[in-house]
Amino acid sequence: MNKYEITTNRMHDTIWKRLFKFYWPMVAGIFLMVGFAQNAYSATYYALPFKAEDLKAGERVSTGDHTGGIQGEGEDFGIKRYLGNKKWSHVKNGTDGKKNTDYLIYGKPIYAIGDGTIVGCWRNAPENPHPGERHAQKDKIPGGGNMLWVDHADGTRALYAHMIPGSISEKLCANNAQLFPKPKSDANPEGNYVMLPAGKTVKIKKGQFLGKAGNSGSSSGPHFHLHMQKAGKAAKIFFERGLYKSSVNADLNGWKSFAKKEIPDGKILIWPPRTVFNEYTRFGYKDDDFQRLFDHLVDSGYELEWIDGYSVNNQGYLNFSWKPASGKKWKAYFGQTGAQYQKRYDTNKDLAPIFVDSYTLGGQIRYNLILKAIPGNFLARHGLTYDQHMKVMDDAKKSNLEPVNVSVVSVGNNLSYTVLYRNRNYGGWNIKSQIKESDYQKVFDDFKKQGKTPVYLNAYKHNGTTYFSAIFAKNGGGSLKARHGMSASVLQKEWKNAVDNGFNTMILTAFDGAASEHRYAGLWRK
Repeated sequence: MNKYEITTNRMHDTIWKRLFKFYWPMVAGIFLMVGFAQNAYSATYYALPFKAEDLKAGERVSTGDHTGGIQGEGEDFGIKRYLGNKKWSHVKNGTDGKKNTDYLIYGKPIYAIGDGTIVGCWRNAPENPHPGERHAQKDKIPGGGNMLWVDHADGTRALYAHMIPGSISEKLCANNAQLFPKPKSDANPEGNYVMLPAGKTVKIKKGQFLGKAGNSGSSSGPHFHLHMQKAGKAAKIFFERGLYKSSVNADLNGWKSFAKKEIPDGKILIWPPRTVFNEYTRFGYKDDDFQRLFDHLVDSGYELEWIDGYSVNNQGYLNFSWKPASGKKWKAYFGQTGAQYQKRYDTNKDLAPIFVDSYTLGGQIRYNLILKAIPGNFLARHGLTYDQHMKVMDDAKKSNLEPVNVSVVSVGNNLSYTVLYRNRNYGGWNIKSQIKESDYQKVFDDFKKQGKTPVYLNAYKHNGTTYFSAIFAKNGGGSLKARHGMSASVLQKEWKNAVDNGFNTMILTAFDGAASEHRYAGLWRK
């Protein structure tokens, strides 16, 4: 796969798939029994107990194979941070791992993997004093330390273990003592203390905050333990989402999905999904790093809404926004050459372009493209001169199509246009593709007097001068917030203010071809 290609339709053919397809008649009876047993567990898909938004840049969840017995399908989770050169560490920068607080996992929020009922718990057990050292009164502390037993509707029971004292709220756990009145023994098992009477059990919902990972109970160091059991036997946990890779000689790239599967065996890193909000928007993001973030956001349940490329000092950057996945088939590609870009159209006849964009990298034009299975006519062209652009605009008008994108780049002192027209409802529109930045406010004000506001912006640099390409329309859709000439820090404040006040980000653009400075313009609507 070309390093610039991104697609949501990645199929991984396996030996099992081939066996099932070609040798089914011979092994039908065997697979019928195995399949029945598998379905008994996989009827319910659980969420991972972590959320990506709680991880700092370069952090990932880590785990490995667990011991056997009733916990044989369980996981002991930690957190690792990337040091570079395919090296990772469990501890914070500048620490030696001698304190509980040195560990990255310590204090990380833990969330419910599914709807259920807390039937047993402990919340105030004292913590083990140091990694590798158990508490002096360990015989009066549950093996899971500060822990929860949670029953699910499918008949499974999960143990969430080793959390920080007091991090499980009293609303979730009615057991408030620090220690058992008497030591655990065969005649006096810990269940006598941790299991709740029927009137004290508590209902919880998937994704609900439960507590914070710590080092309590039968724990050799800070970590979070999770396992599932059913009818006295270890039960597998099938997770609805998640990405993984081997932790052996690992860098930050090359993630694979284990959606609707168990966590794979071996020492691995996990990238849990993030919570899906109304939008996920980033700006000034290096295009070299976009592939892995793309995979993560698709796994989380987002789809790409728009993407704006630009370069500064020959480094490619991307501004982009994602929205909750609609369920319709879609694909996206970035950093494509002209030939690659054309091929995407030719090989995706069942999809239509919904957003196109161009930028320069190393003096060459690169293209971004989003395709989706939606109805309607469209007209898309790239690599146009100004005169060709004007001709395409006239053709679009004759077909009652209206502009979505008019992206402009400067290469060899010549302008190149990439355009997309679709069925819209603008009620009147104008394209102004060569607005000097110094003139933009006046052009904006003049169109506003005509009842037209910008619905699209694209910034570029040509012969040392900064320009905007803009589409102004009557029916822009809701209240408008528009800003330009912003540094990254100013944009961050403007973006936060906009989304906090109910605006959606329509576009963020930066001047392509700049020598050193990142300057942005943006449009928001509600």
